[in-house]
Amino acid sequence: MHTLLLLLTFVPTIFASPLVLNEPSSETHLEKRHGNSTGTPLCDAYQNYTYQGCFTNFASKALVGVEDTNFGNLTNQKCIDYCSEKGFPIAGTQSGSQCFCGTNLTDTTLLIEEAACATSCTGNDTQVCGDNQKLSVYATYNVSGTTFDSVEIARGWSWVGCMTEGTNGNRTLVGAAYACLGMTVEMCMDFCDVMGFPVAGLEYGGECYCGDNFQNGGGSCTEGCDMPCVGNENEFCGGNWVMNVYQKVYCPEPLTRCEEECGC
Repeated sequence: MHTLLLLLTFVPTIFASPLVLNEPSSETHLEKRHGNSTGTPLCDAYQNYTYQGCFTNFASKALVGVEDTNFGNLTNQKCIDYCSEKGFPIAGTQSGSQCFCGTNLTDTTLLIEEAACATSCTGNDTQVCGDNQKLSVYATYNVSGTTFDSVEIARGWSWVGCMTEGTNGNRTLVGAAYACLGMTVEMCMDFCDVMGFPVAGLEYGGECYCGDNFQNGGGSCTEGCDMPCVGNENEFCGGNWVMNVYQKVYCPEPLTRCEEECGC
């Protein structure tokens, strides 16, 4: 399975109550960590940088100036200083220990709810420093960005059905993977879209997998996709080793919908 570098350490978003997941079977599930911060962003301006909000940073595409992904004892002030010294007007902290800089936010970047940035800074646990692929953004000017719109995102996708994972412990969607404790159907759709994949699968409540098609003997219709999404209990995010699958409306190779294929 092709695995992207930045997707192996998974960091969750925060919830009012702790998440309890059932013990997985012999299959391996993505690890979800962090996201329990009680800290806050900087309230006051620092070095003329002010807090702009929590933004997506899928595949580290939000700020493309410079970055330090192993910043020791990171605080938001240290990241701002780092970016300021390098001449960038925008600074973003991620996953507690990563700092990104840039001159503007890219088009794929979306403003999301504050609760999605919930990882404490490694250098000051009273501060929030983004989350897994989410940035706490500070800038010297008012940053404009598109707001994460679940309804609009969902319009571009259609439901395929509840599908099996691959055989012998292999994944069936092998393009990219992402897990967080704020996972929703629309977040997975947006992630796969940004990563360039037309098929999205949600599994085990908080895991998202992307691909172009089914591989490794998976993709057969099944049942058991009734685990609520950890980011929205009114949505379903698959189950244990089974996925709720969606595809782009204009998918190059449309998949057969479950009820058309086998009635499940």
